[in-house]
Amino acid sequence: MKIGLCGTMSVGKTTLVNALQDLPEFKGYNFRTERSKELMEMGIPLNTDSTLLGQTVFLAERAGELMQENIITDRTVIDVMAFAQASKSIDYIDKEAFSDYASHLISGYDYIFYVSPKGVEI
Repeated sequence: MKIGLCGTMSVGKTTLVNALQDLPEFKGYNFRTERSKELMEMGIPLNTDSTLLGQTVFLAERAGELMQENIITDRTVIDVMAFAQASKSIDYIDKEAFSDYASHLISGYDYIFYVSPKGVEI
């Protein structure tokens, strides 16, 4: 089963994924948490500073996760699409083409859970 958590930064997605690792129901699952610090060190800009190439790297990581049988991840294709749309350096045409392509990968998840920032101090 492929399970993804999506939502803005600092709402507890990674904390939740890490907590699920301890449950016997998820024995045999792979767990992935975002590697934003490592990617920043590689010179890949994030968030609104992101580029089309940078978002392509993020999308490739999410696609790679979807090739695994049992995985729980704290980022999804939907997050990548949202960050691409928020980017200041990607033009409108490229944003639309990127999101259109990426949207075809959403069906690869069995479940996607949105973690709301409501009640979380960001």
